[in-house]
Amino acid sequence: RRVFITLGAEGVFYSTAGDEGLVDARPVTDASSTSGAGDAFLAGLVYSRTCGHGLERSIGIAMSAARLTLGDETNVAARLNAAELEA
Repeated sequence: RRVFITLGAEGVFYSTAGDEGLVDARPVTDASSTSGAGDAFLAGLVYSRTCGHGLERSIGIAMSAARLTLGDETNVAARLNAAELEA
């Protein structure tokens, strides 16, 4: 019932039963590696939906998880935790 397509620097396209749109991504200037960013996006999305956040907040948290991972040299950012995502 929900589709999310990550578009890299272009943002995220989403589609639900009643809405669809494109959420722009903030520019990333400190990307160490793109490895793991998609996985982090999905993890952030699952986390936020499990917490009961709405669609907009869930996409924002998922994008934050991906940004944290992009800025880290490893595939899983050490700062990737609930407190960072909720900030």
